Amino acid sequence: HKWTVNVTGGASAVVNVRAFRTPSSENETFTFAWSPDNANWTGMFTVSNNSDTGTYQSYTLPAGTSGPIWIRVQDNDRTPGKRKKDAISVNHLYVRSTP
Repeated sequence: HKWTVNVTGGASAVVNVRAFRTPSSENETFTFAWSPDNANWTGMFTVSNNSDTGTYQSYTLPAGTSGPIWIRVQDNDRTPGKRKKDAISVNHLYVRSTP
């Protein structure tokens, strides 16, 4: 999955995500990453909890980040032959800029 978000800029901008993965026998994890150009990606955090804990994971973007950014989430186990479908639930995703 991939989202495009417009960051308004300011002193700081923080990505906040409330998410969990579905339980599976393979104990999958998912990593969120961000990109300023939809080509070069920087990892932010990994989701490994298998239930909604009600907590957010956060990542502070580099100073001066503004304009459109891309946020993606990927399954960390990309081994060929693994056929179990893994799923992540994203309850809330937002970027908060502070002037």
